[in-house]
Amino acid sequence: MRSGFKKTRNASINDILYAGKTTYHIKAFGTAVITVNTPQGKKTIELLNVALAPGFMTNLVSLDRLNAKGVH
Repeated sequence: MRSGFKKTRNASINDILYAGKTTYHIKAFGTAVITVNTPQGKKTIELLNVALAPGFMTNLVSLDRLNAKGVH
């Protein structure tokens, strides 16, 4: 898999990410641990229900979900 990604479940054949006219098959769902810079220094955040879509070259995070957890 990818660094920092831990699979929690397999994706089904119908789990697809759409980006414009292109589609990417989601390989698995899981958690990902990322390092972020904060005013207090580097910290880690665990992202839940992450979709692993090989070939999709952009990372997306829901701002609403971050705000709900106190990340601004």
